[in-house]
Amino acid sequence: MWKSREAFEKSTFFKRLKLQGFETLEGLWPELEKKALRQKRIFRLNPLRKAKIEDFRAEGFKIGAELESFPNVFDFDLLENNRFSQHPFWGAGLGYVQDPVALEIIRDLEIANGHCVLDLCAAPGGKSTRIAELMGPDGYLVSNDSDLKRARILSGNLIRHGVVRSSVFSKEGAALAAIFPNTFDRILMDVPCSGESLFFKRDEKRRDVYESEVQELAQLQLQLILAAATSLRPGGRLLYSTCTYNITENEEVIRRFLRQNSDFELVKQERRWPHLHATAGAIGPY
Repeated sequence: MWKSREAFEKSTFFKRLKLQGFETLEGLWPELEKKALRQKRIFRLNPLRKAKIEDFRAEGFKIGAELESFPNVFDFDLLENNRFSQHPFWGAGLGYVQDPVALEIIRDLEIANGHCVLDLCAAPGGKSTRIAELMGPDGYLVSNDSDLKRARILSGNLIRHGVVRSSVFSKEGAALAAIFPNTFDRILMDVPCSGESLFFKRDEKRRDVYESEVQELAQLQLQLILAAATSLRPGGRLLYSTCTYNITENEEVIRRFLRQNSDFELVKQERRWPHLHATAGAIGPY
């Protein structure tokens, strides 16, 4: 684990990003020392359960201001509301707490009523619940996680949230794509990655991510996106995201994919840095 700025700047992680040309790294360690980002979240009211913010405030929860860009979504501090996961309102699925960057990812999918949507690597299900809220009464959601234990957690979260028009699978990406050729209007791929940004949330993630691990994951990510593309309808949108920083698992995966799929075009790509955007996550290209 990195216990000092000196150790951090000697890490394989830091050196790789410097070699890849990122000039924004100098502010990472000071922000990490503050530990503030670990607790910064948003709170979503669940419209599927017809939840009301007044009910939460009456129970003593400290809910912040409503976000300008997202109705019924509020600033939320975990330290001030650490009993939320033990409260009956959580068990009833009246609200959901997550990282704010997840909302931006889902927004860029531009989900509309009636869309058929695939969340390919969905557990524990925060993004799937948000998709279900947006796809309307005529939409349908397929959520998948290849790990059976995680898929069961995913299924429980969807049930708790009141999601009805949905199915949960636990299959490898290629196997699932074979079941659903040319099926989905929107596909979300929040893929397995080296998780370089997670050291802002978890002490155990303050470790070197070695190049061999990055290369192995990039190959898996490419296989996943190639498989998922066969499940997308013509005119559909596929969004690829990671919670890691290096180019190998982000831009390079997309470049390799586009070289093999000339009928796709890159619409947009963005990055998030903790010390610049107040979020521990990172958005990859799509």
